[in-house]
Formats: sequence, structure tokens, C-alpha cells
Amino acid sequence: MNNALLTLYQHIRETPALSVDLPEEYGKGRIERLETNTFSLSSWNLMFSKDTYVEGSVPEDMRLLFCTGDGVEWATKRGKMRLDRCEACFCRPYGAPEKMCYQSSSPFSFLSVAIPMDRFADLIGSYIQEPDKAMDHVFGRRFAISSVIRKSIQDIGPLGSIHGGLEMMRLEARLLECLSLSLQAALCEPAGKRQLHQDDLKVIHAIGKRIEEDPAMIPGIAALAHDYCMSVSKLTRCFRQVYGTSLHAYVIEARLQKGAELLTHGRISIREVAEKVGYAKPSQFSADFRRRFGVLPGDYGSGV
Repeated sequence: MNNALLTLYQHIRETPALSVDLPEEYGKGRIERLETNTFSLSSWNLMFSKDTYVEGSVPEDMRLLFCTGDGVEWATKRGKMRLDRCEACFCRPYGAPEKMCYQSSSPFSFLSVAIPMDRFADLIGSYIQEPDKAMDHVFGRRFAISSVIRKSIQDIGPLGSIHGGLEMMRLEARLLECLSLSLQAALCEPAGKRQLHQDDLKVIHAIGKRIEEDPAMIPGIAALAHDYCMSVSKLTRCFRQVYGTSLHAYVIEARLQKGAELLTHGRISIREVAEKVGYAKPSQFSADFRRRFGVLPGDYGSGV
């Protein structure tokens, strides 16, 4: 691993709040990190320009990882771990380095929620019988990111927009909700359902990636189904099975998240933001934005 990249990763682990872009020589993307009284939260959205090997020590924390980009695989003391798109897992630290290879031109995106092991044990011990047995059960266990978990993650919003004590308090509440939902999913794995054919799964992931990269340019569902040689009914059913929500709701969420990012990181009018994310009417964008984030676009990130 390049020393400059290793230094960057060390800086990220040690800085309580930051938003940093990946150096251009490695690719593109952004890493955000924020610490609350209980949790360390980090958001990774990266695409490397060449295969990049990473190896480093991992803090002695419980980590809850949510994979929202392409599938990832890494090596630990106990063997290989893997997460596919729309999967999550609890990771137990073993005091040894972990190794990963970021593949070039592959969108790598995940959210990590970390909490010290002793605090995690105390926290779940207040609500779960036989917490030690529960922890042994959940660690390393993969589970699907359901629609309710996805909404809980989305409610966190961009980390760079969180300022002040009351916003941090609300963030802690959202993270506790996310943790409880994830524990429930890991402890009470739902009955298995029919898996999609690999070809259909690739199509749905391609559509999801297209939405995430450019939500403003997504056509209607009939045109989208035609583009990918699927019937409307099959596309509708398969998309919900993979992403836990409707295709229309996923597009709207992607547009609003993109709008929030534009509002946070640049001086731009509401009309321009609405146009850039695919809204014909700024008033509809403002209404949807307020319904999603609880504030009007003009007040987003201002602490109003």
C-alpha cells in the first residue's frame, strides 16, 4: 500500500469529524467521518483508477457495515469476509490487520458504524437476554438491508450537514434505531425466499447503479424495462426484491440525496439544484425535500 494513502487512512481514523476527497492519483470519491458520544460513523464512496491493495490494523470496536456499492471481500484473522450489494454484517475485531484489494473502476460504497466492544456489550445487555450468546451469533452474519433498514440509513443524511448538539442527539437516536433493526435482522433471519437468476440480478444491479450515478436522467419505468429487455411487471418485482423498495421511490431518494449533496457542497440556487437532479418544477423538489429531510432546501445544513 502506498505510504501517502496509508497516511490518509490513519488521519481519517484519528480525526473526529472530516470530509476528504480521495487524491486524484488514486481515483475519485469522498470519505466522511463523524464521532458522536457513542458511535464512530464513516461513509466511504470511492472508485479507484487502478487495482489498489490495502492492509492495516482495525480498531478494537464492534463494526456494523452496510454495503451499498459493488460487492466487497476482505481477509481477516478468521478468514475471508464478503458483502454483496444491499447486504450488511456485524464485524468482530480480532486485533490483527485486515487486507482488501479495491478493484479499479468499481464503485465502492459503504457505511460503517463502530462502537467500543464494552459499550456494545453493555448496550445490548440492557435489552437482550444472554447478550454474550447473541453477540456470538451475530458477528460475521450477513443479512439483507431491508426497506426499513434502508430508510433508517437514509434518514442519517450527509454527515457534513450535521452541526450542533441537538442534531448530534438526533443522529444518535437514528443510529440506535439502525442498530436495533440490524440486530433484529441478524438474530431473526427471515425465511428464505426464491433467489433471482444471476442474469436478472446483474440487470437490477446495473439499473440501481445507473440511478445512483445519474438520477436526473432516468426514463419512465416502461422505457427502462425496454432498455434492459424486461417486462414492466418483472422489473418492478425484481427491483423491489433486491432493493426493498419500489423503483420510483429509489429514483426519488437518489435525486433528493444528490440535491442534499449539492446544497451542502456549493453555492447554487434551489432552481438549479432541482434541474440538476431531474425535477421539472422547483416547487415539487422543495416539497419532496421537506418531506424527506424535515426542512426546506434553503434551510438545509443551516441549523434552522
